[in-house]
Amino acid sequence: MNLLTPRNRISVEPYDEAYSWGWNNMQLGHHVESISEENKFKAPLSPTKRVGSILNENVLEPSLIDLSGLGSKIAMVATGGSHTVIVTVDKKVYTFGRNQSGQLGHGGFSDEASPKLLEFEEFSNDPVISVACGDRHTVFVTEGSRVFVCGQNFNGQLGVGHKSNLDRPTNSELMERRRITRAVCGSRHTILISSKGEIGWGAYGQLGLGDNLDQLYSKKIDVDWKVANVVSKEHINLALTTEYEIYQWGGKPFENEELQVNNKPRLVIRTLNDRRVVEIAVASNHCLARTSDGCLYSWGFKFEGLGYIKYLKHLEYTDENENRKMSSGEELISKKRLDMSDKSIIRDNSECTVYRNHFFNNEKVSSIACGDKVNFVVTESGKLFVFGRGENGELGLGKDEEADVPTQVKGTIQGKFVVKVIGGYWHAIALIGSNEHFRQQLDYLPHLQNK
Repeated sequence: MNLLTPRNRISVEPYDEAYSWGWNNMQLGHHVESISEENKFKAPLSPTKRVGSILNENVLEPSLIDLSGLGSKIAMVATGGSHTVIVTVDKKVYTFGRNQSGQLGHGGFSDEASPKLLEFEEFSNDPVISVACGDRHTVFVTEGSRVFVCGQNFNGQLGVGHKSNLDRPTNSELMERRRITRAVCGSRHTILISSKGEIGWGAYGQLGLGDNLDQLYSKKIDVDWKVANVVSKEHINLALTTEYEIYQWGGKPFENEELQVNNKPRLVIRTLNDRRVVEIAVASNHCLARTSDGCLYSWGFKFEGLGYIKYLKHLEYTDENENRKMSSGEELISKKRLDMSDKSIIRDNSECTVYRNHFFNNEKVSSIACGDKVNFVVTESGKLFVFGRGENGELGLGKDEEADVPTQVKGTIQGKFVVKVIGGYWHAIALIGSNEHFRQQLDYLPHLQNK
């Protein structure tokens, strides 16, 4: 029983183009000018209003990544804190971005501003089918179910029995006893998923093993459910089971602060009005879920990223400006004839209150993703909408401001068929494809045929 193709596995159809935007630390694949070594290590501290390609300056609108040197279309993309990996249809692997811990895998620690072929003989004989990127580490899974890792290993996230960084892909031989099919990375932890729906591996309590200790070797998480998909962001993990239930563990976006850190998977969603969840996404403080009929739901702690849905909670603001903002938001919701009744709020779940986003009532949602505090929603017509708090250009709207209501991203991608978005921490990559091919793929849910 399988869900839709996870975003970190090879796609059925190739993607034609890729556009990137947000904080530019070489992972966007655009030309960057020289900058001091000191500034290379700085995370974005405040937004810049200049649209440009200088390192550490925000790219405020989607910009085409030059992939002319690849010689083949895109099959898969993964992106982390400051590096990106592309796998092409002809099964070649390209990496680019920052390389301070060896996460690009080329040997050495030189940064790459544009896609560079990863020359690694093992991948020629045993092609990569899944890639995941953490803050500074990379995990590759091959057709032969072998796991290769490189990059930062301070917390044991590479699972090779020590904490030394690796600047070339290294086989994690201890995992060869299980048939691993895909990998997922948080900032400094890794999760592997087997063909039997088993999960394991990690650090900091994100493992789900019941403690907060780093793990130097892979270890199975003992649960009585099977995984269909897992997503991670920072220290948070979200799992969708084959029975359409959702579990969370690690640093968790719950409304109750006492539940913020939990080192064992906890059931948080049993049902969404009897709808089946087919896709999940997680940000630093909130989560999204897409159902098989194209509806969008969200829940979490600190609702900065939830767009207008935060007004459904009727939050009590003491600040006069926030009061005006909330009133303005409710007025906008009313004008759009969006449903604010109790039927849009689900309170019968294990740990949280879930809200349905009625903005997309007239068009089905086909794909979702999250950044740090930003949400990316793709509709069945190939349009991209964003909402949340974009402090580093990750909204892609040409300015660094909040978007309380889902807003369509236009500019360079207007008229193109967006298939899905890969959400980084402060940046994003949109994949463009043939609308007919991907309409058929996204509408077909093979796992539903067996129910």
